Amino acid sequence: MLKVKVDLKYHYPNGYSWTNDGSHHFIGYAFEKGGLLRNSAKAWNGELSVQTLVNSSGCYAAVLRSDKDIKLVADTAASFPLFWKLEGDQLQVSDFIEKEIPRHLSPLVLDSMLKLYCTEFTETFYEGWQCLPAGHYLKIDLQTGAHQLLRWFDHFVVEKQEANIDFAHRYQAILNQIKSQIIEFSKGKQVLLPLSGGYDSRLILSLLAKEPYTNLLCYTYGRRDSAEVQNALAIGKQLGVAHEYIPYDEEVFSQITSEDWKHYERSNFLGRSLPHEQDFFALSILKSRGLLQEGFVALPGYCGDIAGGSFLKNHPIDVAQFIRQKHGYQARHIPNLDGTEAWDVYQQWLTENRLSKFIVNSVRVFEHFGGKWMLPLWHPDFLQLFYALRFEERWGQKVYIDVAFKYFFQPLGIDIRKPTSDLPDAHAGWKDQVRQILPKELTKRIRKFTRKSAAADPCNLHVLYEMIYQNMKESGRYSMPEVDYNINFLRAFAHFCADIPQNGKEIDNLEH
Repeated sequence: MLKVKVDLKYHYPNGYSWTNDGSHHFIGYAFEKGGLLRNSAKAWNGELSVQTLVNSSGCYAAVLRSDKDIKLVADTAASFPLFWKLEGDQLQVSDFIEKEIPRHLSPLVLDSMLKLYCTEFTETFYEGWQCLPAGHYLKIDLQTGAHQLLRWFDHFVVEKQEANIDFAHRYQAILNQIKSQIIEFSKGKQVLLPLSGGYDSRLILSLLAKEPYTNLLCYTYGRRDSAEVQNALAIGKQLGVAHEYIPYDEEVFSQITSEDWKHYERSNFLGRSLPHEQDFFALSILKSRGLLQEGFVALPGYCGDIAGGSFLKNHPIDVAQFIRQKHGYQARHIPNLDGTEAWDVYQQWLTENRLSKFIVNSVRVFEHFGGKWMLPLWHPDFLQLFYALRFEERWGQKVYIDVAFKYFFQPLGIDIRKPTSDLPDAHAGWKDQVRQILPKELTKRIRKFTRKSAAADPCNLHVLYEMIYQNMKESGRYSMPEVDYNINFLRAFAHFCADIPQNGKEIDNLEH
C-alpha cells in the first residue's frame, strides 16, 4: 500500500514566521468571530482546524497534519503562498519553490505570466509544482495519495440585495470591527499607510484618524503634478497626520542597479507571480530617512475598489470572450459555476488569479523592509457585503463611494472627489468605441503618447520602464525586442531569461 512521505520546507525570511504546535503549522493572523486574535499555532489551544480557520477573518496559511491526511489552507486572498508537488509517494510542501531550470517551459504558463503577470489557478512556472488558490484548501490522503482541492470561500454571493439603510449600518459595523482588529494587532506599533488620492487607503486612514491612532505614518509617492498626489497631500494636511511625500523620478528609480533591489526581485519571483515594484522605492527612501520603526505594520488599501465594483459594466458578458478582450488572454481555468451570473464568475476568476497573486503579492515589499502587514479590505464580511449588492448599485463603485463619503469622509473634511476621468465607467464609452474602430497600430501609438501624462501615469512608471529597458539592453544578456512593451512584460522577460539557458534561440522565441 502506498504511504506518502511528507517533506515540509519553510523559507519565510522576514516579518511573519511559521509557528507549530507539534502537528499543525500556521503563519499570519486570524480573528475569531468574538474578536480574539490568533497569531500562532499554539494560540489556537489545540483547536486549529479547517473549520476554525474558515470561521475566522484574517490573512494566513496553515498546514494541518494528522496520521490520516494533510490539509493545506489558504485565506480569502492566498496572501501567504503555499506550494505542493506530489510525485509517487513523495509529497513536498513549501512556501517557496527553490529556483530551478524548467525542463519544459509551457507556452501556456508563459502566456499567462506575460498577460496576467501571474499564473492561472494552481499552475506555477515550475514543472510539477502547484500553488494553492485563494479561498481553497487541499486535502491529501497520506495512505493513498488521493487529493481534493476544495473551495471554502466564494468571491460572489448569489442572492442579491439593494443598498438600503440596513446595508449602511452593516457597512459601518464591519468597518468598526476592522478598526478594532487593526488596533488589537498593531498594539501601539508604527502603522504605515500608503496613502493615494483614491478611496481605499483613505477609508482605512479615516478609521484610524477617528480613533485616533497616534503612531501613524502615511506616505505618498509619484508625480507632484498628478491629481492623485495633490489629493493625498491635501487629505494628510487636513487630518494633521505624519505624512511623507516621495517624488518618483530618475534619481529615486536609480536604485534598480542596487543589490537591495536585485535581492528583492529575486526573492519575490515565487513561480506564480511577478514581484511588485512600486512601493519598494518609497520604503527605501523612508528607511534612509530613518522613519521606519522596527516591527511596523503596513495597511495597504487593496482591493476595496474591486469589491466596490470598479470592474463591472452595465451589460452582459461571455466570460471567456471578456477575458480575451480585456487581458488578451485565453483563459483555461474559468470556474465552473452553473447558475451563477457571468459577472460573478469573472469576479471569482479575477480574484483567484490577478488580484490574489499579483496585486496581493506586493505585500512582500513590507516584509522585505522588516515589517508586517494587514489587508483590512479583504475581510470576508466586507467582501460579502458588496458581493451581495445588485450589480447596478456597484457600477462605478456608486454605493461604495457614497457610503464612504457620508459616514467617513465628510465628517472628517476629507470629502475630496477624484477627477471624473479617473473613475470607472460602467458604460461602454467613446474610448471603447474608438478602440474598436481604429487600427491596432494607431491605438498603440496613441497609448504610447498619452501614457506619460500625469493622469495616466501618476507614479511616473514610464520613466522606470525606460530605465529598466535600457539597463537590460546594455547588460548584453538579453536580445531585447525594439517594441513598446510595458514594464511588467519586461520584468517577466528578465525573469524568464534568467531561468533559461542563455543560448540565444530560446530567448529570441520568448520575444514573441
